[in-house]
Order: sequence, then structure tokens, then C-alpha cells
Amino acid sequence: TTPTGEGVTSARTFVRLRRCVLVDAFRIV
Repeated sequence: TTPTGEGVTSARTFVRLRRCVLVDAFRIV
């Protein structure tokens, strides 16, 4: 468990969640 690895994983997860939320928002609108 390295800070760098965790940071990268968190960033990727955050981007994925953000994309899903944005896509859902656009679909709803």
C-alpha cells in the first residue's frame, strides 16, 4: 500500500464516478 498507488487509484475512481454522474445528469436533462 503505497501513497502513490492509493492516490492513482483514488484519482481513477474519482474520474469514473464523475463521468458516471455527468453522463447520468446529461441523460436526465
